[in-house]
Amino acid sequence: MVLAFGYFAFLDYDNHAECRASEYSDLPIPADSAMVGTNVAMRFRRIIRFGFFVSLMEIGRATASVIVFRTQNVNAMFYTQALHGCTGFLNLFFLFVATTSRFEHTGRVCSGHFLPSNADHTGYL
Repeated sequence: MVLAFGYFAFLDYDNHAECRASEYSDLPIPADSAMVGTNVAMRFRRIIRFGFFVSLMEIGRATASVIVFRTQNVNAMFYTQALHGCTGFLNLFFLFVATTSRFEHTGRVCSGHFLPSNADHTGYL
């Protein structure tokens, strides 16, 4: 999972089109247009980067939990459980932000939600 997040967040720039959208249109804003809109591709990339860092924290937490369990340090067990709660909250927050970003109007525009089924999806995410 971490590798997938890392690839799509930092390495996969060439395979995705940039897409900007407005709240008031069902079509993406053309790249050469002077209209102002939300850069949905950059927003999705930032959300995926957040997921990458949360996954790294989860790996660190799991590693720390194994080490603490092996040493039977009671105080450290408390801290790893607290870290587990924090990473769980961040995972839920990531899921909420990613879902709402995808299904708000600009996310649906750039994902091709309003396109007819036989239309060309070039320029969409």
